[in-house]
Amino acid sequence: MRIFFAIKLPPQTYKELRLITKAISKSLGERLSIFRWIPQENLHITLKFIGEIQDKKLPLVADIGKEVALSCSTLTVRSSNVIPLPSPQKIRLLALAFQRIPSLDSLVKTLNASLQKMGIPSEKRDFLPHATLARVKRGKTLPNIDLSRDIPPITFEASEIILFKSDLSPDGARYSPLYTFPLKSPINRQ
Repeated sequence: MRIFFAIKLPPQTYKELRLITKAISKSLGERLSIFRWIPQENLHITLKFIGEIQDKKLPLVADIGKEVALSCSTLTVRSSNVIPLPSPQKIRLLALAFQRIPSLDSLVKTLNASLQKMGIPSEKRDFLPHATLARVKRGKTLPNIDLSRDIPPITFEASEIILFKSDLSPDGARYSPLYTFPLKSPINRQ
């Protein structure tokens, strides 16, 4: 089973996301056809990609998710800009980047440390909070594109983390929530 922890972008952000994708589409012009756009209901900020795991380990991973969520408070998440990844010279995807905030970094660090104790390696790369908007279709190349236009920020309250199952298919990945873990609400902060 292929799994990951994430924060799902809530439905109230979809209208703003449509405006962003419309602006990107306009600037791409003819090159728009080389992208496969991610359905809005699949948009999320990956906190930790775990990958393949044995079914028997799933309850242990879920327990870690629950513990970590209970130790973190709700987060105000705010987007910054649209970025090409992994780099402007070698674009594989377009992503909506989110501002790094100490509480989000702490959540990811705690999640990584807890999972590492059960033998799941930590990420080698620095955490870059983002939601993938579109992927470059296989076999296509893309010259540099200008994504510097002003994009209105999207802000939302993240009140839970989700452990997702990822099923790959030729049409793209399908994500199914396995467990949802509420973060501490501001009222319950200690």
